[in-house]
Amino acid sequence: MSHRKFRAPRHGSLGFLPRKRCQRHRGKVKSFPKDDKSKPCHLTAFMGHKAGMTHILREVDRVGSRSHKKEVVEAVTIIETPPMIAVGVVGYIETPRGLRSFKTVFAQHISDECKRRFYKNWYRCKKKAHTRTGQKWADEDGKKSIEADFAKMSKYCVAIRVLCHTQPKLFKLKEKKADIMEIQINGGEMADKVAFAQSLLEKPIHVKISSLKTRCRYYWCHQRSRLQWCYSKMGNQETTQEDSQRSEEGRLYWSLASVSSVF
Repeated sequence: MSHRKFRAPRHGSLGFLPRKRCQRHRGKVKSFPKDDKSKPCHLTAFMGHKAGMTHILREVDRVGSRSHKKEVVEAVTIIETPPMIAVGVVGYIETPRGLRSFKTVFAQHISDECKRRFYKNWYRCKKKAHTRTGQKWADEDGKKSIEADFAKMSKYCVAIRVLCHTQPKLFKLKEKKADIMEIQINGGEMADKVAFAQSLLEKPIHVKISSLKTRCRYYWCHQRSRLQWCYSKMGNQETTQEDSQRSEEGRLYWSLASVSSVF
């Protein structure tokens, strides 16, 4: 029997444990950012699919590092984010055991992509989900009850979240069932949040990234491209044609544009 030593450094990082497949394809938001009333009303999350990966060439700006002011090649993830659709508003109140849903208001029209999520077998079901909730918007008494629910949200709730779903028809996937998640609204007073959520109902929501260096967290789920969620700030920034190849943002812009046809 050959000699071997019984003490050695461990192999692999403990940060990636447990090494097994995930239980859900859609990522879960563990906690939303803290609310700042001084800022305007905005959404705090967005949903998208991982389209693939590529690499970028950027200049490191880290004082004290050996690679300071040098160009390095790094791997980046491309997340496809078609517009989402808002179909509901949920208000939460504070209790001794945490947050509890107080009122939920659904939109008048809900697409079949969203209704598929409510059924296990779409072809055998009656497809009657949320038909009564949609009839409230056409009735005068129903409209009064909806307005009363929004007024109670503004008075008693401490958090307002919007029910949004993806549009699978815009993805190059066989999936027809939309993914639904609650997205919290931060900024402004509670009445402003309710009015902002009410204005988003049945309208497409586009992603707006504040900068090309925005932090995006995603979950790696399964071998194929599955649903990821991108947690980023809301804003918009465009790269001009003159500065497209000189700055760091310009290199990233052209790197992504050059490989977008591959996926």
